[in-house]
Amino acid sequence: MSPSERREMIRKDNTDLSLTRQCKLLKISRSSIYYTPVGFDQATIDLMHEIDRIFTKYPFFGSRQIAAYLPQSGFSAGRHRVRRLMGIMGLQAICKGPNTSKKHPQHKIWPYLLRKLSITRPNHVWCSDITYIPVKNGFLYLVAIMDWATRKVLSWRLSNTLDASFCVEALDEAIAKYGKPEIMNTDQGSQYTGADWIKTLTKDDIKISMDGRGRYLDNIFIERLWRSLKQEAVYLHEITDGFQAKRIIDDWIAFYNSERPHTALDKRTPDAAYFEQSETRKAALKFLRKRMKLHGNPNSLVTGRLRSYGAAMKVIGSADKQETGRLFNNRAENSHQPFRRRERAMIRFRRMRTLQKFVSVHSSVHNHFNQERQLYSRENFKLKRAAALAEWRQLGMA
Repeated sequence: MSPSERREMIRKDNTDLSLTRQCKLLKISRSSIYYTPVGFDQATIDLMHEIDRIFTKYPFFGSRQIAAYLPQSGFSAGRHRVRRLMGIMGLQAICKGPNTSKKHPQHKIWPYLLRKLSITRPNHVWCSDITYIPVKNGFLYLVAIMDWATRKVLSWRLSNTLDASFCVEALDEAIAKYGKPEIMNTDQGSQYTGADWIKTLTKDDIKISMDGRGRYLDNIFIERLWRSLKQEAVYLHEITDGFQAKRIIDDWIAFYNSERPHTALDKRTPDAAYFEQSETRKAALKFLRKRMKLHGNPNSLVTGRLRSYGAAMKVIGSADKQETGRLFNNRAENSHQPFRRRERAMIRFRRMRTLQKFVSVHSSVHNHFNQERQLYSRENFKLKRAAALAEWRQLGMA
C-alpha cells in the first residue's frame, strides 16, 4: 500500500486512537498529515509546457539536450531540473537501450585467460561479441565470431531478439568451417554464460575465457571491428529492414576479409593472414608425416622455432619429441647457406643500375685492381683507380 493510500486512512475525529497512534500503526510520518501540497507556480508551468513542446518536436532529446535547447525559446533551466520535470510529466527520450552485455545473476563467470598470453597463430584464440544495428523502426542485434590473431570474421548472425540461439548458431558454423579454437573469449553477457553456449564449448574441449567487468579492452579487437563496420557501412545507409541490413553487412564483411588491408597484419587482408599460416601448418604436417612414414618415428626431432612445426607435431602426437634451440639445428641451417648467398647476390644484382650491371659483368676483364695481388703504395692505388674510372666512363659513354 502506498503512503498516500495509508494517509487517507487517518481519521482525525476518532477519539479512541490519537493521531500519533494512528500514524505509528500505519507507519507514516505524523507531519505528513498536516502538509498541504503546493502546486506549481506559473513560471514552472510555462517551463513544463515548453519542455513538452520541445520533446514533441524532438522526441530523441534527453534532459541534457532539452536544457541546452531551452535558451533559444527564452527559458533557462538546469539539466537536473529538466530531468525532474520530465519525470513528473512521464517523458523519456526515444533512444537505443539494448544492454547487450547484461549478465545473468545465477550464471557462472569464467576467468580471463588471455592476460600476458602470446597469440600469433590462427585458431589459437577466438573472440565474440554482440552489437546493435540501427534500422528505421528500431534496431537489430549482430553477433560475430572472430579469429584473434588474424582478425578474420569467421561467422556472424543477425537477430531481432537477444536470446542465445543466434550466438550458438554462429559458433557452430565457425567450428564446422574452420575447426575448433583452443580458447574462446567473450564478455559476461547472459548469452555467453548460458547453458547452450557453455555446453557447445565444453563439448569440444574449448577453454572458456571472459572479460573482466567493465573491461572493454579485454576484447578490444572485436570492439574495433564494430566501429569499422558502422562507420564504413551501416551509417552510410538508411537501413529500413533486416533484409537490407543483412545484405549490407554481408557485403562489408566479405570486403573486410578478402580485400581490406589491415595495418596490424602488415598490410595483408585477414583472409591472407589466416590461410597463409594455415597452409604453412598443413605443409609442415604433410612433410613430417611423409618423412616419418619413410624413415619411422624418431626419438627426437630437431626443428626451427617456426610455430607451424609445433602445431604439426601436436597434431601427430609428437609434441614432446620436438627440440628447438639456437645451436641445435645448425646442420640444417648451414645446408641452406649456399642457396641464401646466391639469392642475396641475385637480389643485389637486380637492384643495380644499368651502368653498374654492365661494369659488374665485365669486371673480371677490365678490373685493373686484379692485375696485382696487392697495392703496395698509395700512388699505385691512385693510378689503378684513375685508369679504372677512365675506362668505366668510356664504357658508359659508348
